[in-house]
Amino acid sequence: MMISKSSSDDLVQDNTTGLMWVRKDNGNPLNWYEAKLCAEELIFGDFKDWRLPSIIELQDLWDSSTRKIRSPFELTSQWVWSSTTNESECAWCFYFPVGLRFQYPLNVSYNLRTLFVRDFLKDSLPLDS
Repeated sequence: MMISKSSSDDLVQDNTTGLMWVRKDNGNPLNWYEAKLCAEELIFGDFKDWRLPSIIELQDLWDSSTRKIRSPFELTSQWVWSSTTNESECAWCFYFPVGLRFQYPLNVSYNLRTLFVRDFLKDSLPLDS
């Protein structure tokens, strides 16, 4: 997969998927509600249309040969929230050391982090809108 970095080393642009990622996770434990709010309020790299990644988008970041998140991403915890929820007040998380999905209650923070992603091929929301 071809990945090109933006001029900022903190953004990763994936031209195959049309996604732009913040390279590092948020750095602190948070529950799903807090993660979602952080994404909605984030202004980074002159963009404000950040969101939580889906469980499929997170799974696509897993490198099976190294059994961790692929380069150049950096995590402070191996557990990462996704935007994907179910009907029982749980959301899917991805656990990078084994490449598996797990469900956790939305109000649990257990050492979970979040990555932020946006769709860069669609119209983005400029800061002045």
